[in-house]
Amino acid sequence: MTAVIRMYEQGSPAVLRYEQATIGKPCDGQVLVRQAAIGVNYADVHYRNGSVRIDRFPFVNGFEGAGTVEAVGPGVRGFHVGDRVAYHFAPGAYAEARLISAHRLVRLPDDVTFPQAAAVFAKGLTAQMLVKRVYPIAAGDVVVHAATGGVGTLVSRWAKALGATVIATVGSASKWEAARRTGADYVIATVRQPETSSPVHRRELQRRTRNPQPVHA
Repeated sequence: MTAVIRMYEQGSPAVLRYEQATIGKPCDGQVLVRQAAIGVNYADVHYRNGSVRIDRFPFVNGFEGAGTVEAVGPGVRGFHVGDRVAYHFAPGAYAEARLISAHRLVRLPDDVTFPQAAAVFAKGLTAQMLVKRVYPIAAGDVVVHAATGGVGTLVSRWAKALGATVIATVGSASKWEAARRTGADYVIATVRQPETSSPVHRRELQRRTRNPQPVHA
């Protein structure tokens, strides 16, 4: 038996039910993962509160996790008992252990912890897509991005490391310093800050963004 959090309807957090379940053995192409860390993302909230429709109940929420392989089903290649693994966007993460298709797993390097993998896997892939595939950022580019969320923090630092000028947007004054810590050259907040109202700051921002390379938004 293993602990699992199920939903029988969508709604407030009260719909989440802590239960015990029997997992069974992995089928063809599956592995059994004993989870050490589970990611909690905005997608989880959308599936829980009804923003995203669920057609079949009970439903086990959660899409991102990391742990250790405990059993390997027939036909699985490349994974063995004891391997440290992680995955993203595979429903069913809210459980102590779960069955999952092997093709959704990646093996973790020894220097990446389970909490790190569960917290950053999906966000890191999204950031990589933005800075390397949607628009390959290079030195001299100007990047405008929401800077203090999970993806935004990674994109800002990554873009800065690639030599871009980073103009960060934030939604409140409390996030101003957080955006600065990500390496942003300029921060634009919906709440006026002393620096954004400075004529010197405005002139420098205009100078740096005059005739820029394509903006990555």
